[in-house]
Amino acid sequence: SRRVFYRKWYGRFGQFVYDVIRKIQTSSWGKRRDDLCPQKVIHDLGAQTGPPVIEFDREYEKILVEVAHDPNFYLAGGMFGHGRRWTVGPELFKSFGPTTYYFRVMDVSSSVTQLVGVWRYELISPPPTESAQITEEAKLG
Repeated sequence: SRRVFYRKWYGRFGQFVYDVIRKIQTSSWGKRRDDLCPQKVIHDLGAQTGPPVIEFDREYEKILVEVAHDPNFYLAGGMFGHGRRWTVGPELFKSFGPTTYYFRVMDVSSSVTQLVGVWRYELISPPPTESAQITEEAKLG
């Protein structure tokens, strides 16, 4: 369906570029590259049902937190923060689905940006509540 999308919106050239990129991604070189993780250390926050909480070793005046689905941080989103700990806001957390997330935190307090760390977090679906189980059983009835 992506190929059709690129053909529809970008013409034959868009489809050609998509085909070339897809061929590179599925080649042995592309697969080896995906296996290489640029992050030397990834701190594991574990699998949770609630929002991730990242604790820092000290207070930071200004940080940039990048969020992505892979450790290479392709298509990452970012937000600024400060302090000794960081967590996802409740409104943003509502948009999270059950999968693995990576957070890269950068200290941007001065003109020299420094990596604070990278964290992995897995959001798991909470077990259904008792009332949800009763409702589901009633539907199956």
